[in-house]
Amino acid sequence: MVPPAKGYEEFESRTSVLNEIIEALIDNSVSVIGVHAMDGIGKTTLVKKITRKVKGKLFDSVFIATLTQAIDIEKIQNRIAELLGLKFEEQSAHIDIEEVGIPFGNEHKSCELLLTSRELSVLTNGMDAKKHFSIRLLNEKEAWDLFKKAGDCVESFSLKPIATEVAKKCHNGLIEKLMRYIVGLGLFGGVNTMEEARNKVLTVIANLKVSSLLLDSDDDEHFDIYDVV
Repeated sequence: MVPPAKGYEEFESRTSVLNEIIEALIDNSVSVIGVHAMDGIGKTTLVKKITRKVKGKLFDSVFIATLTQAIDIEKIQNRIAELLGLKFEEQSAHIDIEEVGIPFGNEHKSCELLLTSRELSVLTNGMDAKKHFSIRLLNEKEAWDLFKKAGDCVESFSLKPIATEVAKKCHNGLIEKLMRYIVGLGLFGGVNTMEEARNKVLTVIANLKVSSLLLDSDDDEHFDIYDVV
């Protein structure tokens, strides 16, 4: 059984991506779907919420398995078999998805694989996810509503201005300002012009976004930072 998603908040930003993922699960032309965000942002919680919604409706059986760097293939196989009422007589030691016991592709359109990772490249290159979704920051109202759960004191006359600033702090990333700091501190060796510095900064920011350590902002001149970071 999938445990209830404790602490899950029905924020609009989370609900929209949840619904988009469910739509992708309905699409039989897509067998591998990815969800990426940095650690601690709520990937697993969101997936547990999705499994509760689709089990018995879109899918007869749903299971969750956690993969680490030291992958326990036998444990995953046994978990799948247990939920399907089967028993493996012999386990495989390969990492291949079909060898693990997860059928997918054109011949198994009723089977969907939903993966989560901090690294987008793991989903797109390593697991060939045809669709992938990013869990973004809460919007300003959602962030404040969540912050208020710290206690009624944050609404007090003396604390509210400070608490409001803290809740908004993670929207402070201006690319131009970052570039000038980096050039001024001489952090990039061999960079002689502002254009070269800007291109290098943009490359670094793009790499950090792929690793879910930074996020896209509302315009091209800014980037967002996870509150966890």
